[in-house]
Amino acid sequence: MFPNLKTFENVGNVNMTFQVTEPTNFIVLHSKELNLSRISIIEDDIREIPVLQHLEYPKHEQLYIKIDENFLPNLKYKLWIEFQKELEEGLEGFYLSSYTTSDGKK
Repeated sequence: MFPNLKTFENVGNVNMTFQVTEPTNFIVLHSKELNLSRISIIEDDIREIPVLQHLEYPKHEQLYIKIDENFLPNLKYKLWIEFQKELEEGLEGFYLSSYTTSDGKK
């Protein structure tokens, strides 16, 4: 992640490798209030699988990613997601925090 402490924007990416135990054409991940700029899936380091659709379900903080074919057991898949998010002032996730010194400097 690359937070900009002047604009309070955080730009980042996540890269994960996964396998499935049964054929399926979708995966569901945890995600909260991210602006997604890119989703890419690579099968066995050989080919990119087009993402048909991605949906966010804010109530359960979930991200649904659907492809046009099935993920298959015994194959490895790499998922790459690029995102942006403004830093929050609350104490959840990756948040903005500051303190004031005894002489009043922030």
